[in-house]
Amino acid sequence: MIDSGAFRGSTRIEKVEITGQTIESIGDYAFYNCPNLVSVSLPESVTSIGTKAFQACRSLTSITIPSKVKSIEELTFAYCNSLSDISLPEGLETIGPSAFVSCYSLGAITLPSTVTDIGEFAFSACYDNTEGGTATGLRKIAFGSSLASIGASAFASNTLLSEIIFASENSLSVIGNNAFELCTSITALSLPEGVTDIGDKAFLDCSALSNIILPDTVKHVGEAAFKNTAFYKSAQEKNDAYIYADKWLVGISNDVFSFVAITGNTSSTEASAFLKSDVVGIADRVFYTYDEKNLPNKIEKFYIPASLKYIGNYAFCGAKKLTRISASSATRGLLVAIGNSAFRNCSILSRVSLSNKLETIGEYAFAGCKALAGSESTSFIPDSVTSIGAYAFYNTSMWNNPDDSGLIYAGKWVVGATSNASLLVSIKEGTIGIADYAFYGANSIVTLNASEVKYVGKAAFYQCEKLAGVTFNNDIDIIDDYAFYKCSALQSVTFPSRLKKIGRSAFYKCTSLINVSITDTEIETISDFAFYGCISLSELELNEGLKTIGEKAFYNATALEQITIPSTVSSVGQRAFCNNTALKRIEFATDKDGNSSLEKIADYTFANCKAVETVIIPASIKTIGTRAFSGCESLRNLSLAEGVENIENYAFFRMNAASELVLPRSLKSIGKFAFSYLVLQEVKDDNKSDDKNTEDSSTEDSSEQSSSEESSSSSSNTEEEKPVTTSDITQVLIYKDISTIGAHSFYGYGKATFYTDATEKPNGWDKYWNSSYRPVIWGCSLSEDGSYVVSFVRTATSISNPNALNGISAPVRKGYTFLGWSSAYGSLTADYTAQEVANAPNGTTLYTVWQLN
Repeated sequence: MIDSGAFRGSTRIEKVEITGQTIESIGDYAFYNCPNLVSVSLPESVTSIGTKAFQACRSLTSITIPSKVKSIEELTFAYCNSLSDISLPEGLETIGPSAFVSCYSLGAITLPSTVTDIGEFAFSACYDNTEGGTATGLRKIAFGSSLASIGASAFASNTLLSEIIFASENSLSVIGNNAFELCTSITALSLPEGVTDIGDKAFLDCSALSNIILPDTVKHVGEAAFKNTAFYKSAQEKNDAYIYADKWLVGISNDVFSFVAITGNTSSTEASAFLKSDVVGIADRVFYTYDEKNLPNKIEKFYIPASLKYIGNYAFCGAKKLTRISASSATRGLLVAIGNSAFRNCSILSRVSLSNKLETIGEYAFAGCKALAGSESTSFIPDSVTSIGAYAFYNTSMWNNPDDSGLIYAGKWVVGATSNASLLVSIKEGTIGIADYAFYGANSIVTLNASEVKYVGKAAFYQCEKLAGVTFNNDIDIIDDYAFYKCSALQSVTFPSRLKKIGRSAFYKCTSLINVSITDTEIETISDFAFYGCISLSELELNEGLKTIGEKAFYNATALEQITIPSTVSSVGQRAFCNNTALKRIEFATDKDGNSSLEKIADYTFANCKAVETVIIPASIKTIGTRAFSGCESLRNLSLAEGVENIENYAFFRMNAASELVLPRSLKSIGKFAFSYLVLQEVKDDNKSDDKNTEDSSTEDSSEQSSSEESSSSSSNTEEEKPVTTSDITQVLIYKDISTIGAHSFYGYGKATFYTDATEKPNGWDKYWNSSYRPVIWGCSLSEDGSYVVSFVRTATSISNPNALNGISAPVRKGYTFLGWSSAYGSLTADYTAQEVANAPNGTTLYTVWQLN
């Protein structure tokens, strides 16, 4: 590793050439502001390049990113003004925020097919037009097939960018706010099928853009997304009432605010201009007036065109004279979504009819529409609706008239509840849905019968602190995000049989929840933080068919004693079962053929599960992540199946109770401190922040360079300093095919001897891999299955550290007792004990002598 800030600000470095294959990471700020650095050659062993590692290296002209690097971090190459050639490898997945900001010598970029996300400002301001010079900057970008999202302002202010190439088969769905703002050389653009969301000001001030084609997949266009483009200005110059980007209405003239009606019906006598017959969407805030005093909104009626599918956020917000919204025909209309606050504060709106294809009504969509009423018999909400956002009908006539139990209905939906709602609530017959946050603040409710309800919204029972029980409809397939967030009295839940997903933080800190059984469900996903902090959860039964367990899903479930991961699970998120201090047994189930779908145990998954005694890792698992079992102090029995290839840093740190360690022959790499025993400092999880419904608190752990690592590195570099405590493991058999062993991997193994078929230390083994300076027997011949030592030749270099404290320990063979070493092949008696083997003459071939138990 090149440490963080290692060469920061150096003016002497002009060239970096790293040889060998031992450098895996380049730390944050490693070459920050090295103004004379021209060229860099990185070895293929490098897997990570830190934040701002090469920022402001203004003379750097080219670099090739090694193939194992998965992410370009934030500001890594920012302000590298001379960087004209960069080779990005297949396998790269993300490009971080501002990674290449102001790299104005980059003329063209081709992204690998594996890149999925481009962070905010990643390639922004790659343009320079120094007075008197020739303008330089990014002119062409080619996106790969896996790209899913383009971050906010990712390519903003690239005034020379004229060519954007999308892959013929692509995954792009989101174009972020201001993504291409001020890209003044783009003249035409056809966005690919699959794009669903175009953010606010995404193409603002793209003054040459005269033609835009939007795919049918677009569902949302943000405010001012195409304002001040060539086609937008052309429509303004022609005094067009309506301005379109393909089939989306993205702007209007000020004259429209004087219209009585908005309609696409050309035979209407109420309108002065008509919407296009094929309009499919209205962008955010199109009919919103920012200056009611000088530009009053006089629109009274909105007749929804039959072709219209999407009404954007705040589209008609504050239209104080609007009285009527009417679908051209409930059966013919195509409207599927009404955005957040779309008709908010339309205070005299009283008549609404909507398409029977409508699916979503956004949060605050009709809030403040004081004249709006809608009992079950007169409801304008069609049965096709599957989601109603929080406070969608706040401060309407219906909101201000709860029923006798304190519930607020909008047609067949519960949309709210009063703070003094009944203790025992039974939702009335015929109700089909519960809106987002419907029961938020209803702290009096103890039990609720929702047996007929088909849809339960996000945070429906958020912080209902007295809620102890809920009865669900078996047809419910999703328990949405935050549904029972901090329902601290909830003790048990009967999950619907057709349930497929439990959302993010759905049962977060439900501290009284005792039992979770989903064996009779169809659940495929348990999302991030789903059961975080459920400290009373003692029984957990998961179903075969489950595929994903999210990050911190069962974090700090301190009463849970056993867990079986179903064979169908293919992904378990970081810290999923971290800090489950009572957990004793972990099993990875396999199918009838002995297979499991899981290939990696993620970072910190079982960290600090201090009571775990036995772990059996199946053959399907290839990688055990950083600190995956760190702090499992009671782990006595660890079985690593053939198939495991990578054990990362600190994976089994403080595995104190084990007396045996058997490594599989399939193993290729062992990270630093992977099996280190010595307790140097309490293992800390620096990522305990509470999950919030408005923020993603699952930030990456930043304690990789912990004080414990630093102190152990310094304290273990001399042979005189010995561990205070020591592991009971006496033999570790290490295969020469293990290409990498990190520093201090076996630190604290004060009784162990290492046996290996390697004749000398391979280049990939860190110089401090054996930092307890234990004996090592080199050049061993092994049994056919590689499970035990058969012989070795005593030479001047075949035994390292023979005089170490506790001496040389005996090799181990399952089912046998070691009697000693013999100089004669096949002998049943030994010439040397384990301790005496170093006394054998050089040139002697020594054979193990075994006795069957």
